[in-house]
Amino acid sequence: MRVIAEIMEQQPLSHPARDVWWMCLKAPSVAAQAQPGQFIMLKLGHTTPHPLGRPFSIAGVNDEYIFLLYKQKGAITDLMPHLNEGAKVILWGPLGHGFDLRDDKTPLLLIAGGAGIAPMLFTWQRFSNAALLAGFADWHNFNRLSVILRELRRFSPPIPAGPDTLLTPESVYITNLSPYWSAGSGLVTDPLLNPQNSGFIKNHNSVLTCGPWPMMKRVAAISREYGISCQIAAESPMACGLGVCMGCALPAAQGDYLYLCKHGPALQAEALDWNRLCL
Repeated sequence: MRVIAEIMEQQPLSHPARDVWWMCLKAPSVAAQAQPGQFIMLKLGHTTPHPLGRPFSIAGVNDEYIFLLYKQKGAITDLMPHLNEGAKVILWGPLGHGFDLRDDKTPLLLIAGGAGIAPMLFTWQRFSNAALLAGFADWHNFNRLSVILRELRRFSPPIPAGPDTLLTPESVYITNLSPYWSAGSGLVTDPLLNPQNSGFIKNHNSVLTCGPWPMMKRVAAISREYGISCQIAAESPMACGLGVCMGCALPAAQGDYLYLCKHGPALQAEALDWNRLCL
């Protein structure tokens, strides 16, 4: 579905770099159909020198609005912060297959890394039984994310977590990857390796993850060790979002290829051939 969407608001989340942004778009038809894990293709319009759209995970919805989280990392995203409220953009979506969440009573464990937080926020917004574990390379640059979390689901601000932190369903945990090991530092997968957290992890029947490929590979392996279902939300450059350009191919476990825009971006971890992925 191709629509003209209006920018209602956008604000920087990172300081002082101001390179990570939160955008609210008025797109009623997209918001009404969007499911966690899906994405949209966004095009700035006919007046820019960039004729192709760019994929963005849907980070949340509210009535007739959708939310995007993006980082300035290329020609299109460098232009986006300069768009004023009321500006119009072209988008089509929602696209792809979202997470398989047919059993909405299944306790979910959401694990995000960096920009992979976007689809996790949408899922966390929809499912009150979900616990969120997120890691950022520079957490201090994301200090306003707690405002977004409260806006989406009126939770307490995130609590920093280290590798020895005990996970509980009442809290959102944030780790960072600062170069100095200290309280609150470490890999986002560290709390999963703490034996004291094994009971908590086993209480979750499904793990959803999005982030860097090495992180998702590790999460998939840990989930497999616990015998828990794992779904990933993968990201890839794409020009169309409709399965035409075939620029988002990933090696499938069955020997063929899967296309993120068509078969994903949410996939069962076991559907991929992790050994053929260039990580």
